[in-house]
This record gives sequence, structure tokens and C-alpha cells, in this order.
Amino acid sequence: MMQITQTPTLTKGPNRGGQSLIKATQAVDGTHRDPYLENDLNFDQTMPAFFLAEAVGQPIGLLTLYADDAPGPGGVVDVSIHVLPEYRRQGVATALWQAARKVLQTAGYQKCEYATEAAFLTSHPQFLEQTQLVKDPASEIGLIAPAGSGKATDDVLTVAPLTSSDIETLLPLYMEAFADESGTDEDQARRYLEVARTDPAVASFVCHYQGQPIGYCAVDLDDYDYFYGLFIAKDYRNQGVGSRFIQLMMGQLSLRATRTSASTSTATTSPPTTFTARRDSSR
Repeated sequence: MMQITQTPTLTKGPNRGGQSLIKATQAVDGTHRDPYLENDLNFDQTMPAFFLAEAVGQPIGLLTLYADDAPGPGGVVDVSIHVLPEYRRQGVATALWQAARKVLQTAGYQKCEYATEAAFLTSHPQFLEQTQLVKDPASEIGLIAPAGSGKATDDVLTVAPLTSSDIETLLPLYMEAFADESGTDEDQARRYLEVARTDPAVASFVCHYQGQPIGYCAVDLDDYDYFYGLFIAKDYRNQGVGSRFIQLMMGQLSLRATRTSASTSTATTSPPTTFTARRDSSR
């Protein structure tokens, strides 16, 4: 008999089980994107964000909610669902979504986005029709670089770890860079920067030009180094600064360990891509 447990955070036991479940589904589906398995950036950290389906004491399905927006008409929640292949078409994903939908409705969220990958949609051509999801025309492209990439120095740019004294300077740059993101205000921007700065599993870098902070990026130090939250101040864009910043970060990371670096960017081109489907959570 299947049981579903919902919790705001994953304990070490379910976290390990969730990770192995995710890897198993990725191996079969040919996908690569990992869901965020923490809730430290969620707007309400008491809201259940992880829904684990178990059968015979073993994890068979996992749904995650990434809800950094405030509830309301503009708030969007990112949803991911992983179900072991041998338990698919048995109502596991539906049961997980029904449990999560109740939580979202209670919290006041009205919109959610489900992210999947081109490889999955290609092998499951009826998925969108069956789920009544609407494909977002925009897609996210994953870029990878081999271990040892990057460079040690630049003629004019320098890179240093994020410090608490950098945050006040970076706040207006952060908010300007992500102004089109729903709910990005000063408190949210500060939370993002502080969480990244204090998380031992994240390396945060600041890009300096003539001693002045002009950019930022966080790197999740997992199986591979995952770059996210990168931005360059408006006056320095379209000049190759972002590319050189990435090169410098990869150079510093290559000194720590021999691992692959990866980043994402929003685009509308062909695979490998991550597609987003939208759904009204009230339905």
C-alpha cells in the first residue's frame, strides 16, 4: 500500500532516498536536471515542500515545491515530480500532485510551473495532452564545461568570494538584474545572497572591475559545479564581461576539485533543453 509523507524539509534519511530515486528516474529517462532539495529559499519555510511516496518502506515517488515567490496572483511555484519507472501509470504522480495541490491552495498560490526535459517529452509524446499542461515557448539550455576549464587571471576583472560587506552594494544590482522576476524585492534579494553566502555547499563569487563589484554568481557544489543566479550590472553587459567572469570562476573552482561545471541560460533553441509547462494550481 502506498503512503505519502509531506514535510517542509527533507531529513537525511528521505533526502538520501530521494536522491537515489531521482538518479534512477534520470537514468531511464535520459534527463539530468536535479530538483532543489532544500527549502531555505522558500517564502514560507513552514509550508510542506516535499512529498515522498513510499511502498513497502521504499521511496517510489518524490514531488518537490520550490516556492520563493510570495503567495498571490503573481506568485509562481516550481514543481518537479520523479516516479520510479516500475511504479508509473499506477496513480503515484497523480496522488503526489493532489497532496501538493491542497498545500498550494491553502497557502494561497494560484500558479505553478512543471519543468521537464526535451528527452522526456520526446519519449513520452502524449504527456502534455494527458496532463493538460501547456508548454511554455521559452526553454532553458544547460551548458557544460569539462573539469580544468577556465583561467586564473584577467586583465581587468578580479573575482573574490562573497562577503557580508558586499551584500549592500550588490542589492540594487541584483534587484535590477532580476526585475522581471515575480516578487523580487530587497528582502528576497538579501535572503538569496545571505543563504548562498552561509551555505557550505555553495560557493558565491563577486566580479570586480577596478575594485567595484559589478557582478555575482552562486555555484552549487554537488556532483558537478552548478552555476546559478549570475548577473552583471547593466552598464557592463554585452561586453563579454559575463563570459570572462565565468572563466575566472571555473579557474578558481578547478583548483578545489576535478569536477564538471554546468550553467543554465534562458533561450528558445533546440535540445538539450529544459521545458516548462504551466498550470493553474486551483485546478
